[in-house]
Amino acid sequence: MNFDDLSRRWQQQATAVSSAPTAAAELQTLLAGPDHSPVAQMRRNAWTDLLGGLLIGGPITGAALAFGWLPSPWLTAAVLLVAGASGYYYFRKLRLLRALAGPSDPNAALRGQAARTLGELRRLVNTYYRLNLLLGLVVIGLTLWGVAGHVQAIGPALASGRFWLWLGGTALVSVVLTHFLLRWHLHHSYGRHLIRLETVLRELADEA
Repeated sequence: MNFDDLSRRWQQQATAVSSAPTAAAELQTLLAGPDHSPVAQMRRNAWTDLLGGLLIGGPITGAALAFGWLPSPWLTAAVLLVAGASGYYYFRKLRLLRALAGPSDPNAALRGQAARTLGELRRLVNTYYRLNLLLGLVVIGLTLWGVAGHVQAIGPALASGRFWLWLGGTALVSVVLTHFLLRWHLHHSYGRHLIRLETVLRELADEA
């Protein structure tokens, strides 16, 4: 074995040894880096969603409960249940993001803590999507049901076949728009950042 072969082998060994800490440092930067890091952006988006929900949904829910806009106690209980579930969702998500941003050991975060936390965050976001889609369907159904009742009350002749066709089309378009807007928002705010971090973890696992 000549000197050139020995030099190449030593260079390969040095690269293999130094790749692990470099990869760990890169992951640590993605997890606990500056404001443009994936975790920092997800935390900022979570706080924006929470404040937006409080500023928009809070007054509407309070007015509905105060003025008796909800037609039944069951619906009132459902609204309170959704509000409580939303509060727990944001509390849990912010706690997971805070834990993800501050691991004490980059290697442990690489192999264990980060992978588990990312998996739980993805499950949490998926559950939030399903619950919000269901809530959107309920709101759309109640709104259109109220419109149909109002039309029949003011003029039964107005509730013709064309009206019911319009009502069904409106319901279908509303459901499709709710689905795509909700998916776009969750992907833009969380999904793409989760994908980036999960990709880095898979690449580092392949190098190990």
